[in-house]
Order: sequence, then C-alpha cells, then structure tokens
Amino acid sequence: MAASLADVVDFIVHQRPGLSEADLAKAVYGQPGYRPEIEQTCSRLVSAGTLDRRAGPDGVHTYFTHIAQPAELGR
Repeated sequence: MAASLADVVDFIVHQRPGLSEADLAKAVYGQPGYRPEIEQTCSRLVSAGTLDRRAGPDGVHTYFTHIAQPAELGR
C-alpha cells in the first residue's frame, strides 16, 4: 500500500522539524512548485492536531510535531 501525502509530510516533519512549506515541497517532490499541495495537507494535519504551525522570525510558517502541553494532558 502506498503512503498518502499526509503520511509522508508527517514522517518528514518528525525527522526534520521546523521546515517551511517550500522546504517540504522540495523534500517530497524535488521542487518548491508543489507548495499549494503541501500547504493544503499541512493545514489538514494542523486541524487534526498532528502538526503545529509556527511563524518563524521571518514570518514564514514552519511545522513541528504536535507535543501535548500539560494542560492538554489534564495536569
């Protein structure tokens, strides 16, 4: 069974947190021109709570794995 784009993005972000959408597009497709597909997939993963999206100092969104905060764990 082939991996979905969401599975691939999730795997890459777990291995290399802090990548931008353009970086992820290059990692998956070899070129940044596929950024819209990556953006859509990342948005779904953020909505699902799988990834966190953060703005870097330059304003570019970067992605990290979702790490539960103590409040989310009931502490």
